[in-house]
Amino acid sequence: MFTLAIVLTALVASTSSANFAMQTPAPMPEYQIKSQLIRKLLDYLDWPVSEPGRPLIVGVLEPSNLDDHLSRDLDRLVIKGRPIKLRFFRNISQITQCDAVFIPDVSELDLEKILTILNGKPIVSIADTPGYTSRGVTVNLVVVNRKVGLEVNVTTLKSSGVTLSPQVLKNATIVK
Repeated sequence: MFTLAIVLTALVASTSSANFAMQTPAPMPEYQIKSQLIRKLLDYLDWPVSEPGRPLIVGVLEPSNLDDHLSRDLDRLVIKGRPIKLRFFRNISQITQCDAVFIPDVSELDLEKILTILNGKPIVSIADTPGYTSRGVTVNLVVVNRKVGLEVNVTTLKSSGVTLSPQVLKNATIVK
């Protein structure tokens, strides 16, 4: 029995760290996690007027680091009976055609224009730039201690008429 323990210990010790690293799954890239979080978020949002079967349009202002990930995560997805249509925009005036829009890091002037266009409309703005929720973006994906979480601007959410599940709000950082 003692000999078996010595042999097993020797086998474990002789396993190279490179071999161990290959067996350990690599952590998901930040933008892949953010994309999946947006996908999950859509499940917990309710728009004031929901027409079953009408596509849920998710817009992305370009250029964005999430383009490829969102294309994979939202392609052929149906949420609450509504198929997702992903649209990419370069012109901010086109975002009024969306139910939700992802806003990349933009200039202060552009963010102000975007938020003015969205003000009071049933469109959820989503970003991943520090400070954007306090400036009026509805949902911000933030990285804290190497984990991605949500900040929600409840004032902007309320003015849009869109509701977000209390479950999500309970686990988010609330910004007023």
